[in-house]
Amino acid sequence: MEQKDTAINIEFITPQGDQRKIEACSIQVKTPHGKTEILRNHAPFFALLEPGTIKITPLDKRKGAEFIYLTNSGVIEVYKNHVVILAENGFFGEDLDTKALEKSEAELREKMNTCPEQLSETLKKLNAVMEKLRITEEIRESAKRSH
Repeated sequence: MEQKDTAINIEFITPQGDQRKIEACSIQVKTPHGKTEILRNHAPFFALLEPGTIKITPLDKRKGAEFIYLTNSGVIEVYKNHVVILAENGFFGEDLDTKALEKSEAELREKMNTCPEQLSETLKKLNAVMEKLRITEEIRESAKRSH
């Protein structure tokens, strides 16, 4: 394990009460000006975050990268090797269960055929499930490229 003095301390917070702290050696985020990578001793930095994937490389290189997906906007502040991400809404890629999402997709598609009076609500739910499935695929592909 690397020394703690090489760590970037990341704190991820949402208004829904999600909070997680991670020790990392780097973090990649998407801002309106493009992708930015934060490494140890980065200059003070404050930026808006765009929806999309945040990639965190943990301090323990034996572990794979962690991914957070922002479904809406957020902000990032970097100061003295401490990173705070305040996200309007987001979730960790590891929290997504692909099999459960695929099952929900099949059930919602069936409901579209059997309950046309609930079509609008069913489509809204189906779109959310499809977006999460797309995210799981994006995270899986990013993980393959990082190894």
